[in-house]
Amino acid sequence: MKLMLMRAFTTIVAPALLLVIVTSHTVYAGPVARMQAIHATNAKPENADGIRFLAAAVLDDIIIDGIAVTDLSALAWDEDEVILFAISDNGYLLHLRPVFNAGELVDVHFLKGYRLLDEQGKPLLGKLADSEGIAIKNERNNIHGDTEIFISFERVPRIIQYSTQGEYIKPLSLPPVLTFIDNYRGKNFSLESLLYHESLGFLTGPEFPLQQDSPGQLVVYALDGRLWRMPAHDPRDGALVELAAMQEGRIMLLERAYKGAFRGFIVTLHCLDTADHRMTTTIHTLRAGEPGFNENFEGL
Repeated sequence: MKLMLMRAFTTIVAPALLLVIVTSHTVYAGPVARMQAIHATNAKPENADGIRFLAAAVLDDIIIDGIAVTDLSALAWDEDEVILFAISDNGYLLHLRPVFNAGELVDVHFLKGYRLLDEQGKPLLGKLADSEGIAIKNERNNIHGDTEIFISFERVPRIIQYSTQGEYIKPLSLPPVLTFIDNYRGKNFSLESLLYHESLGFLTGPEFPLQQDSPGQLVVYALDGRLWRMPAHDPRDGALVELAAMQEGRIMLLERAYKGAFRGFIVTLHCLDTADHRMTTTIHTLRAGEPGFNENFEGL
């Protein structure tokens, strides 16, 4: 598993640092180890779309309670606690801490890890443990200890509030169309992404459009039933895998298209203006020769 740091500066994105997850489909086994930073210096020059790749950090093997933590699925930054929360797609909540030196990412420390629990306090297992999206509240209000964590799931679509130690608190109500797995294009194509937006509340989206919708688009839902659509960069295989908040209410969307074993992945960043459905912009598509090209990006 790898974390990659990049800086975005375009006409639609104010200067921002983006920390993205790159995963492989490897099952890790071995002792807990820290993350080792690579490419932390000599950052690649800014490309034509204003994206500059700054650093990458590789996460070594992690075992919690005798079980390997597999691919990371999503990230959330808690400014008050200085903790980077991450979830794995087999039901683990991790506490990480990026380490910077003179503005450069030089390491990422593993602090703690917890298995996500169900209502009875038992670890999630099987299809119930397919955690994919994470959102947090109260992360920058200068009050310690009040962070709220929310996690979305595939295969059994739902959004659950958890404590920072992975303890079950309560479910959130979904729009009826998102509740039933048969409405999705596949059992593993449901609630891949999650975001808490200050004015819109919780936003989520299926990996691919629902059965009732036309293919070739990325669809974002609010929990009150509102939705926003934008065309996918890859109309056949483009999938929505993450959402992130931007300035002025806009949303960044991470699209990933898997083109097969020989062609690999195509990854694209989009901007969606929720106040104007017509304002949708492709920020950047990773190209050959760029760091992260043909990597399996999962989160922002």
